[in-house]
Amino acid sequence: MDFKHLLEQAQNFQHNLEQIEKDMEGLRTSGTAGGGAAQAVVNGQGAVLELELSPELVATGDAVQIAEVVKAALRQAQDAARAEREQRRGQLLGDLKLPDL
Repeated sequence: MDFKHLLEQAQNFQHNLEQIEKDMEGLRTSGTAGGGAAQAVVNGQGAVLELELSPELVATGDAVQIAEVVKAALRQAQDAARAEREQRRGQLLGDLKLPDL
């Protein structure tokens, strides 16, 4: 087995994985809930970048309803970011079969 080649592959893999994580910082995904009453935008790491609430939702004054709609919009946006991250990592791994550790 050529350990030098294996080490180079591991270093390339690490570099590519780090690049994916860096790229995810610039990715923006969004989610909506409550028929568009709330819209959330997160980056590829799930950090909240924007949150917009419709005046109609706010005017209800129903804190529980507002919280539920906000959580649903955030969850949708974060799920989209997670799916994109997993898809990009999957492309990097390809058909690589790692042993169970």
